[in-house]
Amino acid sequence: MRSTRPPVKPVQRSSSGVELMSPEDCVTLLAGTTTVGRVAFQSASGQQLLPVNFVFREGCVYFRTSPDSTLAELAAGCADVAFEIDYPDRLTQHGWSVLVKGKTHEVAVADVDLSPRAPRPWVPGTRDVLIELTPEQITGRRIRNIIT
Repeated sequence: MRSTRPPVKPVQRSSSGVELMSPEDCVTLLAGTTTVGRVAFQSASGQQLLPVNFVFREGCVYFRTSPDSTLAELAAGCADVAFEIDYPDRLTQHGWSVLVKGKTHEVAVADVDLSPRAPRPWVPGTRDVLIELTPEQITGRRIRNIIT
């Protein structure tokens, strides 16, 4: 029986010490390493880069916001959104970063299985607008062994 899983690409290293991560590694990091990321987009009041609590389910990023927030503009649909998570280890100067580029729209909570952990905003108040970011591109970079 043949495997339907695509072959894993070899790690691409640059002379600067930066490794390009495989899409599989990026998805693994999105799914289980942190609950906080940053969303970048063009709003009615200009460029935005805002932190959000998120979950990654079924290949999409989900986060909640209030109806009167700047993030709520994404509920109507935005075709040019970036989302980033990272981990910098300042002591060893190692780290990684995953970047998701895609489209957003609002989804009904009942239409998405966010178990076992739904996004939980740290900011008090009602956050009943659920935004889905559907990736068009997922890339990542890792930095290792920089200290000499």
